[in-house]
Amino acid sequence: MQAILGSTARSSLSIEDFHEAFAGRIVALGKTHSMLTDNEHQLVSVAELLRLELQPYDDGQRIQLHGPDVKLPVHLAVPVGMGFHELTTNAAKYGALSEQGGTLSVDWSVDGTEDGPILHIAWTEQGGPPVEPPTREGFGSRLLSKVLTAQAQAKVTMDFAPGGLRATIVLPVDQQGAS
Repeated sequence: MQAILGSTARSSLSIEDFHEAFAGRIVALGKTHSMLTDNEHQLVSVAELLRLELQPYDDGQRIQLHGPDVKLPVHLAVPVGMGFHELTTNAAKYGALSEQGGTLSVDWSVDGTEDGPILHIAWTEQGGPPVEPPTREGFGSRLLSKVLTAQAQAKVTMDFAPGGLRATIVLPVDQQGAS
């Protein structure tokens, strides 16, 4: 919580910006923790995490989610859930979900390797305003590039193509998490 507070404060441009961002992050963290504590095995599915974040923007046509039933343990669910929150917030403010015709597709799959299962997540936005790379690194960028990498051993790639953001997240999942 203290890290989220400090990082949000450093990347906020105003008190209002700080309040909105910090409140959203705390709510997202709380929702993820609620899902984990409601499950006796403390596992949460990738689809549940995505639906939790994207539900306010889903009219049944703009958002497509495709992937197998993959359950994440606590040590992965929290940083991945926060990553989904940051991607959703940016899509709603600046990306495909900020305009009526914009769409979002999130596809995920699991590949087996000799080191264990690897989860591949592709976040693809289309139909929003033209995309430009950020001019500064905010909390969301740091979370995706540093926190997911450190806490979940993830590899995160952000492609700021003019036609829409494409983010890929690749991370190892525990044997119990791959279904």
